[in-house]
Amino acid sequence: MKSELGAVTQAGDPEIQLMLTELAKSPPVYHPSNFWDHFLNLHLQQLSEDGIENFKRTVNQYYFNWTVGPHFDCQWQYLQAHTSIAKRLDIWLNIQLSRSDSERHPWFTEHQWQSYRAFLAYLWEFVSTRDKLDLLRQVEEPLLGSPLSILYKGRRISQDICNSTLELNGLAEGMGTSLEKAKVLEIGGGYGRVADLILLRYPGAQITMVDIPPALKICQWYLSERHSDRKIFKFRPFSDFSEVESEFNNASIRFLLPSQLELLPNDSFSACINISSFHEMI
Repeated sequence: MKSELGAVTQAGDPEIQLMLTELAKSPPVYHPSNFWDHFLNLHLQQLSEDGIENFKRTVNQYYFNWTVGPHFDCQWQYLQAHTSIAKRLDIWLNIQLSRSDSERHPWFTEHQWQSYRAFLAYLWEFVSTRDKLDLLRQVEEPLLGSPLSILYKGRRISQDICNSTLELNGLAEGMGTSLEKAKVLEIGGGYGRVADLILLRYPGAQITMVDIPPALKICQWYLSERHSDRKIFKFRPFSDFSEVESEFNNASIRFLLPSQLELLPNDSFSACINISSFHEMI
């Protein structure tokens, strides 16, 4: 069966099911477009078949992690064109040194995997020259979620850790030290890769993740696992902010459906992030 949203009504996971039910009850303006409704159903199927513990190899390939196609090819060509011959040699040597530490993922041929490893190394080097916060030398890709990652210069790297570093550097450049105590709203944050980096770099920041299922469930699971020492406001239905005000305000990480934003006070956030989720609105 399908709901009025086109979402599978029997999601299998009770938390996702609750999110889908509440999403269906919300005003139509908050319902996903046909574009996102398609991916909602696809991602539900992927989670059912491969589990949330492997989402970085399935669902994440539709967030912002490229392995094939024009997006990947354009990035690869750009990186090669902006890497000096001396740096290319340095990258090649470091890749050879870490060859035995990076397990080839099953759907890559040996040639494809070596190309992908080179791409990640080029990307890491490119981002490191623009990393004013020096994040890449402090953090690495978590194994949680089974990422497509390699070991390079003694650190586990991935597209996600590199892209998130670029994005957080841009945010920090715009906001400066105010990020230390920022109340950040992220709309369409996927599994929370940028939020994760913000929480690591700025422990005093509060993060509110707003998304549709199953992304909201994946993000809630991922950030809860990554930051289990923090107070977390998990998604739940509420009709008036007063019902949850104390718990919400005291939490470091909060999870909401889009329609629930209407219930919050106007001064709830000091920064808002959106990365690659408003495609059909351009």
